[in-house]
Amino acid sequence: MKKFFLTQTDEPHLVIFEVIFFKGKLKPGSTMEAGERFVGEYHPKKNKVFFTDVNEQEWTFIVDESCRIIETI
Repeated sequence: MKKFFLTQTDEPHLVIFEVIFFKGKLKPGSTMEAGERFVGEYHPKKNKVFFTDVNEQEWTFIVDESCRIIETI
């Protein structure tokens, strides 16, 4: 029987994250809100999550400061 183990990687990968807070002006129609969860690209070497919202506004969050990772996808 083959066993599979989850390993952490330094490569960027998708995560579900929760916004703790954000800085910046929202464009009309933006869905960005503290406490909400989104799917973004986590860069472990930078400890940041990058996210583009429905208005194509780009956001950068620092893990454990402005967001927390809920789950790796």
